[in-house]
This record gives sequence, C-alpha cells and structure tokens, in this order.
Amino acid sequence: MWAVPLELEDALYAAARAALGDAPLATAALTRAIIDRSERYTSDRARLSTVKTEGDLAARAVFWSVTDAMKI
Repeated sequence: MWAVPLELEDALYAAARAALGDAPLATAALTRAIIDRSERYTSDRARLSTVKTEGDLAARAVFWSVTDAMKI
C-alpha cells in the first residue's frame, strides 16, 4: 500500500493555507468541498467547471492534487 509522505501532505496544506487561509481547510468545510467535487467528477459533470470557491480550491490542492497526480 502506498501512502502520501507526511512531508508532501504538510507542504500541500501549507501552500493551501498561505493562499486561502485556515477556514477552507477546517475538517468539516474541506470534507464538504471534497464530496462536492467528487459528485461533480462523477455524476454532475455539467457543474465541473462552474464552481470556483475557496473550499473547492482547498479540496483540489490538498486532496485531488494527490489523487490526480497518480493518473499522470
């Protein structure tokens, strides 16, 4: 099993925090944003490019960047 190195995870959070602040990285807010982006990736693709909130950017930075990088 592969896991994201802690140093990489810390760097992603630090960069997101520097750009977006703490609020979108709070557990509940980040979880909602990850779920929302997941729904847009899978079942609501018409909205995929329409949401540009700080929460969505945080989800893309700290969660989706790692999962999407594996596809490359």
